Amino acid sequence: MNRQRDQRTQSAQPDPPAAPLHEPLLDAMHRLEAALAAPAPGREEAWRGRVAVELRSFHETLAAHVSSTESRKGMFGEIESLEPALHHRIDRLRHEHADLVRQSLSLETHLAPATPGHPFNFHDVRQRAGWLLTALRHHQALEADLVFELYDSDVGVGD
Repeated sequence: MNRQRDQRTQSAQPDPPAAPLHEPLLDAMHRLEAALAAPAPGREEAWRGRVAVELRSFHETLAAHVSSTESRKGMFGEIESLEPALHHRIDRLRHEHADLVRQSLSLETHLAPATPGHPFNFHDVRQRAGWLLTALRHHQALEADLVFELYDSDVGVGD
């Protein structure tokens, strides 16, 4: 019985303020996923062109997220100023940001048009993009956990 009450109480709490930071990135991810899921055989150039456009948009949105989050007045700076003990976790997230940006740029090289001896491989692009998007989802979960822990400890003070 107490467990059910605890679950209702937890679900009734508002979302921490990090959620709006991820919305543009989630939109860009969904558009990229839709482009990747489109049929490619027999229409590789059209597929490659659409994926390239969505990947560029995704990369720009990711870069804006990283810039905003890592700025002095961004989410990471605010968390560090409120709870310096979380510095090591924030440092890990910063390293992940750099890796995600590198992976995004690297994926663009796999979208190069086919050349003699190097055919275009949409299967490889889909697989690499899947890895990137999975890594980003994991990263977003770690960011959300960090914000929630800080938010939850702030709300819990004085209870």
